[in-house]
Amino acid sequence: MLPLPPELYDAITILVERPRSFDNRYALRHDGTYDDRSREARKRLSILRLVNRPFCQSASIRLFRCIRATVLGSSVSTDRWPLARLRELCASPSCAPLVRRLEVGYHYFDHPGPDEWVPGSRYQLYAEDAARLLPVCLAALPNLEALDVRGPSFPSLNLGPAGSAGSTAPSISSLVEVPMRMFTDAVVSALRYIPLPRLAELNLRLAVTHEFGAFFPEHTTPCHIPIGDVMRRLRHLEISISDFTESDSRVTVRRDASLSALAGVHPNPRFAALPLSLVELAATSGNLELLSIRGSDMLDLDVLRLGNGVSLRHLVLTRVSASAETMLHILEPSRHTLRGVRLTQVELKAGTWHDVLAALATFPLLCYFNVGSGGYSRSGASRHLAAPLPVTGGGSYIRSVEQADHDALGALQRHAARNRNGAGLLPYQRRDQMENNSSIQREPSLLQLPAELRLAIYYFVFQGSRIEYDPTRRPVFRATRHWTVLATCKQVYDEGRAEYWRETRVYMGPGSGIADLAARLPSFARDGVRHIRRLDASSSRDTPSCPTRLFAGLRTCELLIGPSTRLAFDICEQVDDGGPDSPREKVRSGVLTAGTRRFLERRRLLPLDDGRRGVAFLAQFNTTWEDHRPLFPPDPAYPETLCFVNLSTERFRCLSWRDAEEFKRDYRYRGTEDRIRFEEEQFADLAV
Repeated sequence: MLPLPPELYDAITILVERPRSFDNRYALRHDGTYDDRSREARKRLSILRLVNRPFCQSASIRLFRCIRATVLGSSVSTDRWPLARLRELCASPSCAPLVRRLEVGYHYFDHPGPDEWVPGSRYQLYAEDAARLLPVCLAALPNLEALDVRGPSFPSLNLGPAGSAGSTAPSISSLVEVPMRMFTDAVVSALRYIPLPRLAELNLRLAVTHEFGAFFPEHTTPCHIPIGDVMRRLRHLEISISDFTESDSRVTVRRDASLSALAGVHPNPRFAALPLSLVELAATSGNLELLSIRGSDMLDLDVLRLGNGVSLRHLVLTRVSASAETMLHILEPSRHTLRGVRLTQVELKAGTWHDVLAALATFPLLCYFNVGSGGYSRSGASRHLAAPLPVTGGGSYIRSVEQADHDALGALQRHAARNRNGAGLLPYQRRDQMENNSSIQREPSLLQLPAELRLAIYYFVFQGSRIEYDPTRRPVFRATRHWTVLATCKQVYDEGRAEYWRETRVYMGPGSGIADLAARLPSFARDGVRHIRRLDASSSRDTPSCPTRLFAGLRTCELLIGPSTRLAFDICEQVDDGGPDSPREKVRSGVLTAGTRRFLERRRLLPLDDGRRGVAFLAQFNTTWEDHRPLFPPDPAYPETLCFVNLSTERFRCLSWRDAEEFKRDYRYRGTEDRIRFEEEQFADLAV
């Protein structure tokens, strides 16, 4: 190959890597130290290094810029031990100087059980290796600019609320405390003894707030590098707490979140000031540009004092609580520098969102603002302004019944959009504007329509709405995003709530009782419920009459025949993108035969006395299930059959497949939304 200028080698390397384009509508900042390359891109760069020396040099710069040495569950084997590969890289005089970002620790979504923390387990061994190798490896990386530390977390041990674990809690907490303390000490020792002159970004995620106290030793020596010196050099700082220690704090998180094994010994609220002390040290120099604070339990920021010397460009707050006055004290010193703000599940204890958002609308350079599930604390002075509906995830909005809050959010979004246009940035897409604030205009156009049209709109908007009720989970109710329309303003809530409950399908979780559901719902919701799904028919002998007695507006009720299972979909995050009609090869319908009636009578489903006319009790059967074969004997030519039955009218509808694999493809493996739509179509035909 003819010799080429280095610029051409670099250009070819970039084309081979095919880096992702940066879209400033969805990210606060673009930083080359982040590793956003796919595995295929890294493989292409590795192959390119073998071509010749110039390509090796050009590809190595991009390949070794970001190094990830985190442990991830059972995928880690001894021949690919992450810290062993890191040690080999640090021993290379040509590769080590190329490293700009290092990620060490435990994968965020990897939550091992207590058996995997015993001595000799891979998680314990990783902590031991980190204690010995992390300082050595950091000392070999002279150009390191960003350090991402991900400490272990223990939310999957299922201890339940504090005090319910009995005598097992101390043993499990002591078991996991050893590797946690070992890993924390490794990070502290590395920052205490290894000078990192180029370090400008630190992302520090630990399990509980108590662990941050290790950065503040009671006694020091001249050999120690003061933690304040490290913090004051930083331009980007992220502080994260991963574990939940308070049972009431898990209302707005994913359904599988459980209390930490350390809940009884190191509660987060008791030591909340420790991580905030690191933030205060970083803010004293005036170098800090990006600050991110992520809590698990709602982290109280009222004790945070940043001072007047801070000049932030970007601010990210997640699962924190504060008064409006504290929020303004955090924001105001950065009035002339702040460009982006992201608030997720931030609760105000006192004051109003209008005060905070109206102040932000006067910041001259603000061109990015996103608020997700913002609201008011249920225990603060402003709790009367909290929206009446529970939060179950997703969306960009403020949970407030105060219209002035939504108006201020709309004004702030328009202010940010004008600044983006003036700075030459990509404009927000229409979807983003709708998510950020449904009342982007000063007078919402929906409220200008006649009341009859608004009610018709509510009917169509709430089509496909679902709620899952499961008393064994937190939160008890999980709803699709249809309900967020009711959080637009108080008028929309008052007008639309009746239509919402009329069109919503209520899905019963395993072991949930119909009487418990009725007791938890307010009277207006209880009277408005028309459709109940997956009610366990074996829960009580009076199941058919109980729903009609408790729910005056009930129209259809699906009885679950067989073992109760949880919904096979995330009810908060599914997107209905349409889909093809479900194919089937044979359709039968008619009146139940005598043999089928005897089968249902043995199951105490017939005769059906629901206590009130007009309610359609429905059931679904699969003849491949052994318990359901007596209902509709399977046809050898069509081994896969789904049967939908109206127990009230004793009519049925069967759909059969000739090939089992086609049945799996057409029904069992279909998307969640398509399957639910298909089932509702069959029930609708039978319920007429």
